[in-house]
Amino acid sequence: MKIPFLDLKAQYKSIKPEINDAIQQGENGYLLETGNAETFQRKIESTLAEPADRVTFGKKARNYVTKHQAWPLIASRYQHLLEVLVTGS
Repeated sequence: MKIPFLDLKAQYKSIKPEINDAIQQGENGYLLETGNAETFQRKIESTLAEPADRVTFGKKARNYVTKHQAWPLIASRYQHLLEVLVTGS
């Protein structure tokens, strides 16, 4: 049995614009330098140290997901995509 190779870098590049649009730096997420474990560790530690900020941060992240990534929205996008594929328009 062959297992397909996944090109994660290519996949990341294809969704990077959506990630950058979804994450408002410091408001509902953080964009950190790839491969920098020390920065990642510091960000986790500083986030854990501020319980009130975590609650606010979590609410903002949840609001974004509810508004932009709710299942009805995703289903509608898939339905549109499938209609285009089936009808060709």
